[in-house]
Amino acid sequence: MGIGAGVDCDGQVLVSYDMLGITQNPPKFVKNFLTSGSIISATSDFIQAVKNQTFPTDKHSY
Repeated sequence: MGIGAGVDCDGQVLVSYDMLGITQNPPKFVKNFLTSGSIISATSDFIQAVKNQTFPTDKHSY
């Protein structure tokens, strides 16, 4: 488990406010999934990105 540690971790701790783009100055490892305006859709998009191994990428890792 890691916080922004990258793809080599088995899991990532991600604060929901960060994932939803609510944080004013998000850290590098945060991707805003709230592009549709729906929290439910954003959460679903996050889950699918993790399952499909398209998140996190090098862009969102240290």
